[in-house]
Amino acid sequence: MADPGEEVRAFIGTMAEQAVHMAADKNISDQARAERFRKLFINSFDISEIGRFVLSRHWKAATAEQQTRFLKLFEDMTVLSWSKRFKDYRGESLKVLDAEQKDGGDWTVISEMSRPQATAPVHLRWKVRQESGGWRVTDIIVESASMAVTQRQDFAAVLQNNGGSIEALLQSLETKVSQLKTGE
Repeated sequence: MADPGEEVRAFIGTMAEQAVHMAADKNISDQARAERFRKLFINSFDISEIGRFVLSRHWKAATAEQQTRFLKLFEDMTVLSWSKRFKDYRGESLKVLDAEQKDGGDWTVISEMSRPQATAPVHLRWKVRQESGGWRVTDIIVESASMAVTQRQDFAAVLQNNGGSIEALLQSLETKVSQLKTGE
């Protein structure tokens, strides 16, 4: 049986290679880049787990239809945001350094991203879980900032400013997705 630490490091390394290859391809349209990233995102990230986490206690208050809409809008927003970042690729590379198993069987993969013009690499920690369908990322911590926690705080602010209305959050996400699609 293969070493799980090696497997999870290879998973992150392969995903990073795919992302770099996608980002480096300047001969594809923005729409094609977004669809390629969507496939990578769906296959590599636990969208449902991340979505439930970022919506926090509001997840249980949402109807099944609102939960479905939220997950779709969350996916769209993430895909469009990241595919636009990939468009600005400037030769960054990711190096996987180590993997640590945590209580409960989850893993943290430690990596660094080097940028050609930067003096120091950016440190990333990938929170990864093995599921029946393979490895899935549940969070990325860039330097010390958890992307899931940051999104949770952003969504909580929208909810708080709108009396806890899930519909207001969904409308806000629809607006954001529309802006990302049109480049505003």
